[in-house]
Order: sequence, then structure tokens, then C-alpha cells
Amino acid sequence: MKIIRWFFAAMLFVVFPTCGYTQDWPTHVIRVIVPFPAGGSGDVQVRIVANELSKAVGQPIIVENKPGGSGTLASLEVARAPADGYTLLVGSVGTHAINASLYKNLKYDPIKDFEPLTLMTIFPQVVVPGINFKGKTFDDLVTSLRTMGEKASFGSLFLCCNCLRSTTTVFMFLRRNITRVTILERFRRRQ
Repeated sequence: MKIIRWFFAAMLFVVFPTCGYTQDWPTHVIRVIVPFPAGGSGDVQVRIVANELSKAVGQPIIVENKPGGSGTLASLEVARAPADGYTLLVGSVGTHAINASLYKNLKYDPIKDFEPLTLMTIFPQVVVPGINFKGKTFDDLVTSLRTMGEKASFGSLFLCCNCLRSTTTVFMFLRRNITRVTILERFRRRQ
């Protein structure tokens, strides 16, 4: 854990090198705005990092969940906050890439309104066919899906999180345009 604390402390000094010269930082609570609902894996990871960061900088870190609008609500709040290092956003491909492509009048600029600090997490995506699938390669799967036509379907874990679900949807859209396979996305709520 000491390594994590030193890493985040060093990261802050690299990102804010003049803070030590002009004033003490931080002098009060730091807010971390999370564009995802509380309790999900992204939220849990942010809380673990925030706990260690708080120990490293000697100030409380408050994690605030602000889901909605595929992350635009949280992103807009942070974009409008003073650029003093006391309000941070846990951005994602959804808040900074997909939303910029989807929304014509996005109220924040993903490039100009934010300064990246670090890569915190990577969420890999995999394709896993059912146990009855007889093929061995991805090409076998594509051939099988083409044969099935619109009877084919897929499921996604990311129903509860719009920006992660959007990533899956964009992947499926690209896949459809590249492979010429149409698949119905079936949503199944967790019990």
C-alpha cells in the first residue's frame, strides 16, 4: 500500500509541479466525481484509490456518484468547477470519446475542459460464445452468425452503466458494419 501512496503523491507532484512553489496543496477536501452509479466495479475501484490518495496527500477525499446522461452530468459539473485541483472527474471512453461523437451540443469540451492525470483502470471486452458453439476461431463465429441471420443474439453485462454499455453497443455496431452480421441485443436484468 505504501507503493500506491507514493505513486499517487509523485503523480500529483508531476501533474501540479508549481503547486509546491506558489501555495500549499491540498489545503482542504478534494472531491472526486464519478459518472457511474454507486456500488459498481468502477465505483469500488475509485473508492479504493481515493482512500490511498487521501493518506498520501493528508486531506479527505470525498467520492460523489453522479450518474446520468451517459456521464455528461458529472463531466459538466467538473468542467464548470474551478481548475484548482480540488474537483476531479473519473472520466471514461464514454464521457470523453463516445459522448463527443453522439451528442451534437455537448456542453463541455472533452479536450479543453479537462487535464488528464493518470490511467486508472482498463476494462477489457471479450467475445465468449455459448457452450454449444463448435467453432474454434473468431472467423468460425462470424460465419456461424451470418448463417443464423437475425436469430443470433448477444448479451452485455453493462446494462446498468450507459457509457460502458455504449462501448459495447459501438463495438457491436462496428462489428455489424465490418462482418455484415446483424445481432439482436437482449437485455436481461440482474435478479
